[in-house]
Amino acid sequence: MSRFLLLLVGLLLLAALLFHCLTTRPAQIQADVRACVEGRMQTAGLDGVAVTVDGRDVRLTGDVPDEAAKTRAGELADDDCGARVVANEISLAAPEPYRASLCIDRSGLRATGSLPDEATRKRYRRIAEERLGSVAIDADISYRPDIPEGFDRLMTTVFAELAQMDRGCVEIVDTNVSVSGEVRSAAARDRLVADMNAAAGGNFTVTYDVSVPALSASASRCQEALAELLAPGEQVLFDFDSAELHAEGRALLDSAEEIWQTCPEISLIVAGHTDSEGDAEYNRKLSEQRANAVVEYLVAQGVDRSKLTPIGYGEAQPQATNETEEGRALNRRMEFRVRENAQ
Repeated sequence: MSRFLLLLVGLLLLAALLFHCLTTRPAQIQADVRACVEGRMQTAGLDGVAVTVDGRDVRLTGDVPDEAAKTRAGELADDDCGARVVANEISLAAPEPYRASLCIDRSGLRATGSLPDEATRKRYRRIAEERLGSVAIDADISYRPDIPEGFDRLMTTVFAELAQMDRGCVEIVDTNVSVSGEVRSAAARDRLVADMNAAAGGNFTVTYDVSVPALSASASRCQEALAELLAPGEQVLFDFDSAELHAEGRALLDSAEEIWQTCPEISLIVAGHTDSEGDAEYNRKLSEQRANAVVEYLVAQGVDRSKLTPIGYGEAQPQATNETEEGRALNRRMEFRVRENAQ
């Protein structure tokens, strides 16, 4: 082979080698840059960031929770990965709604959602125990600091209002609050709405689905008559710190039994209440003993036991302040709550 042909073959091989380098080396560099940047994002927990690479030019897209995470992603992409240009086009994701829910019924209190910290959770539990007595509390709480403005004032009122409900739920989603459930009277419902609106102020929007048990005309008359008979501050059924009915108490219950005879279609919740003086658990047990004593007396007078349900609320459902003697007297009471029998 002539020297010319050898030179020509060498030049062709050199050209092929140069072409290979020019076409494969940039692709490898691009792949290496992408692998480096993606690895850094994963290590930093920035899984919402998408990485695209054109040569050595890096483009970041996707969602991160805050500005700090966006800045951090840009720094990681530009740090020793061989990037020439970093286009940080990451968006800030909308935060998850702030949620809290409290529901109460005969089985206890169920609380779910978020609170700012452990100290707040413990403080709210103390408030719940003070307001609701020794009810069972089932809580599933997470923590996040970004509570809506006015949240603490609202929650303090929520516990007070749950104490007035036979069953109910308060759901909070950001600044929207829904209150649902059942209260014993239209007056209690009006008071609940007024108190919640005042606590919400201009920070929350509150909607209501709160009902009063529908009663027939006959049952309504019995409820009114029984409520008047046992008007708070007027009734004297028991001696101080005692669950034994005295003579005046038995006379009042004889009158209650006469009212009962006019509306046999009803059942009664016999509810005992105390003021806040003394130990909360002791007060609950005393109110329960008093409710049971009333039931036993009425049964002895011929009332069907299956239509009587005793409940001791202790100090959990005040209807007046416990800061004055007058208020405490109103809170030391027995109540008959009328329910119509199922047909």
